[in-house]
Amino acid sequence: ELQIFATGAIRHLSLNSRVKRPIVDEGGLGPLFECSLVDPLDYDLLMQCAGSLGNLAENASNQVQLVRDGAFRPLCRLAYVEHEAIQQDTCRAFCSISANPENQVGVFGPDEMRALFHLAESVEENCGRDAVIALGNLAVITKNQTNLVKLGILGPIVALLDSPFRSCQMYAARVLYRLAEIGRASC
Repeated sequence: ELQIFATGAIRHLSLNSRVKRPIVDEGGLGPLFECSLVDPLDYDLLMQCAGSLGNLAENASNQVQLVRDGAFRPLCRLAYVEHEAIQQDTCRAFCSISANPENQVGVFGPDEMRALFHLAESVEENCGRDAVIALGNLAVITKNQTNLVKLGILGPIVALLDSPFRSCQMYAARVLYRLAEIGRASC
C-alpha cells in the first residue's frame, strides 16, 4: 500500500511542468519501472505508474531519458494490462516519446511496435488515437515504415479507418499516407 501512495505522489507531482525533469534527475524512474513490473497485477499501483510515466514523458528531455533508462519494458507490459486508464496513460507516454526526433530512428523495436498495434485496437478513443499518432510519428522514417509493414501494421490501421471515432480515422489515414510514401520512393 505504501508503494501506491508513493507512486501516487509522484503522479500528482509530475503534473507540474517545473517538477517533471527533477523527478527524473533525482532517480524517480527506477521505482516507477520496478512497480510497473509487479506480479501479481495491482491495478491501483499500475494506474499510478502509468499516469506518472505519461506525465513525465511530456517533457522533451525526459522523453530521451525514459528510453535510455529502460522505459520500454515497463511500458510494453502496461500496454497489455486490460485496464482502460492504464492503457490510456501508457499510450500517452508512447505518443510523447515517439514525437521526439531523437527517439524516431532505431529506438522503437518490434516489441514496442506490437504494443502500439495492440493499443491502437482499443475501443477507447483517446487510447486508440494516441497509439495511432505514435505509429504515425514513427512512420516518418523509412526504416520504421519497412519494419512497421513487416510486423503487420496494415491490418490494425485499416481497421481504424472504420473506427467510430473521427480522430482515430484521421490519424490512421495519416499513417497510411506515410506508408504509401515508401511505395512511391521505391518506384
